Amino acid sequence: MIMRSKLIDKILKEIPIETRVKVSIQSHFLVENGGTILMPLDKNGEDLPEAVEANERCYKLAEPVIKAVLKDIEEWKKDGCP
Repeated sequence: MIMRSKLIDKILKEIPIETRVKVSIQSHFLVENGGTILMPLDKNGEDLPEAVEANERCYKLAEPVIKAVLKDIEEWKKDGCP
């Protein structure tokens, strides 16, 4: 069983659910559609344009899902978080 530190748990709990959901969905789309979480750099330390373009495509694919989930969270909050 993997144990997380209490500090990491505390930090994660302070991150709004909307942010956690958005990052999770974006990460999924990056992994599944040829993007990269760790940005490769060129010899000058700049982001590789190909990687930036791939990530932008992945973010565009993820956007409708993110909007739908965030809308559901908003409605859930309006309903009193049942």
